[in-house]
Amino acid sequence: MNTRDYQRTVQSATQSFFAGQYAAAKWHCEQLLKMQKKSPEAMFLLAQIAWHEGERLDAIAQLQKYVRLYPKDLTARYLLGDYLNTAGRHREAIKSFERILSRQRDDLRSVAGLANAYENQGDPEKALEII
Repeated sequence: MNTRDYQRTVQSATQSFFAGQYAAAKWHCEQLLKMQKKSPEAMFLLAQIAWHEGERLDAIAQLQKYVRLYPKDLTARYLLGDYLNTAGRHREAIKSFERILSRQRDDLRSVAGLANAYENQGDPEKALEII
């Protein structure tokens, strides 16, 4: 695998994603997966593309797979919690945010996500307790 080609393809995939050009981003991700079977960049972007295209269950499944392969990626774990919370899967979201906070207590984004998940679950007292 040529590292320079790989990095260029990551950049192209990312730029396409942020430009809302999801078909192009997917194509670049497929190229990344040909270069590296478990390309973290491709897996992470494909989950986000699925979410933005309305394929929420697929996005969550892809992100769960990614987090299992790359458990130290707290940004991905946060995004998983956010997706789960938005999809109404509050208990799973709470677990995701709690895992982050067990490793990094001062992650304010995850504190807010956890409080939001508790509130959405119907437990505003617990949400206030967290904040």
